Amino acid sequence: MVLIFGLFSIFVISCLNITPTRAYEYHDSFNAFQCNWYQLELEDNDILNVTLHIPGENVYNLYLTDLAKESYDRRNIVYYPKTYIKKCSGEPGETLYLNYEASKKDIYYIAVNNIIGVDGYTIESNHPLVEIYVNYEYDGLKFMNKLALIALIALLIIPPIIVLIGKKYKKKERKKKSQENKIYYLSEQPSYIKNLVENKEFPMAIKKINEVRENIKKIKDIKLNDFEKKIHPIKDKIIDYEKQKIRNVVFNFSQRFSKVELNDIIEKLYIDSMNKTEIFQLLREVIREMIKNREINAEYDNTSEMILFSKEIEIEKIDDLISSFDNWEGQKKI
Repeated sequence: MVLIFGLFSIFVISCLNITPTRAYEYHDSFNAFQCNWYQLELEDNDILNVTLHIPGENVYNLYLTDLAKESYDRRNIVYYPKTYIKKCSGEPGETLYLNYEASKKDIYYIAVNNIIGVDGYTIESNHPLVEIYVNYEYDGLKFMNKLALIALIALLIIPPIIVLIGKKYKKKERKKKSQENKIYYLSEQPSYIKNLVENKEFPMAIKKINEVRENIKKIKDIKLNDFEKKIHPIKDKIIDYEKQKIRNVVFNFSQRFSKVELNDIIEKLYIDSMNKTEIFQLLREVIREMIKNREINAEYDNTSEMILFSKEIEIEKIDDLISSFDNWEGQKKI
């Protein structure tokens, strides 16, 4: 569209650039003046370009006026205030250019006076005539030239801008489509996570839960707000899995140390489904359960958050615990 507009503007400009044309020509001689008269019809503020082609060694006066030729007199022609006069030296083949901006007049006259003789009033017959060509251009041409320049600039600037906008639009559409696909993918993850838990693939299930939670924070789409609600039925199974991991670590510590701080146990735990506060809370809960169920012979000090183990534990209890852990390990591998 821009290209068509630019080419059309340039075409209009070329059409408005008028080639030199001969004006209406009148020949007259009065009061010792031999004149060629040309009548011009000009618009307001038109620019007039007059070209004289001089054929011989004579002196010519060019008069441009808004007065008709009948109003001229040799005694006062040069005194008319609205008369524009320019003299050419008359060298053979010399061209005189006159540029004149017309005022608000409809008709202008040009008189070309061929003066021969020292006093300027000698009349000679058969003297060569000058040829005068008139070219006037509309004031609107200036505007059209500017318009053509603007069109040319538009041809150079607008297409790259359109291309850039198109690229940004496509990039935005791709990003939108990608986000829609990601939202759909995340909305399907609860079912996949449930299957992982049912198959006792807890590490993978926990990893997927964390991935979905991170993506939900970034995307912030209302369609994903019910994720926690969807996975709530399987949370108990995941917590049981984490408890079993804690029991295993605590039991190993009970066989090797007489006392241990909770921080030491935390360092040996790799629990990704909870934050640190939740892990401490779950650890305390598991320790109390193990002491209550006599899975370990120990005391828990709430103030120092330390477990004091006793070595006086029945051998058969240890065997039972080892057997239960072996069973759990076997189920996890299935």
